[in-house]
Amino acid sequence: MIELLDLVLQAHGGIERWKTFDTVRATFVSSGGLLPLKGLDVTPVPSEGIATTREESLRIDGYRRPDWRMRFTPERVVIESKNAEIVEERTNPRASFVGHTLTTAWDIMQVAYFNGYARWTYLTAPFFMAPESCPPCPGSMTIIGLNALCASTSGDRAGVSARGPRLTVGAGSSRDS
Repeated sequence: MIELLDLVLQAHGGIERWKTFDTVRATFVSSGGLLPLKGLDVTPVPSEGIATTREESLRIDGYRRPDWRMRFTPERVVIESKNAEIVEERTNPRASFVGHTLTTAWDIMQVAYFNGYARWTYLTAPFFMAPESCPPCPGSMTIIGLNALCASTSGDRAGVSARGPRLTVGAGSSRDS
């Protein structure tokens, strides 16, 4: 495994400890500029996200309304009542973004997909990047290190950018440094 990823995993308790968990949860309050840019007026309201650790799935209780919840997998997003009555659902939600630009408005299912994808990533990083955590898959998957811009103390963007090594995992896995 990449030395940096090893260090990060150990700093977070190690992969063996991570494997003892089935879920991880956090309360989120969403705000910022993206959702208004996508044509949505979002009042910051706390909601709980519960991510599974062994597959890419997440549930958000109180999603957009106190009596709704959202369930996310990469293949399907559903908004349902607490009684499991489907309010709206979309299969293959990623395909709904084809042709979008930065300012293309999102519908509620696209927001749900984004929330599920982003929050699952937030809650499972850095562990989902460990080769031991990746489910068996045909072929391989390439993960390129994080690009980051660091902010200066004045709030301006500094000219610092970090780019990590390329990591390829899967069948016939190899690691480049």
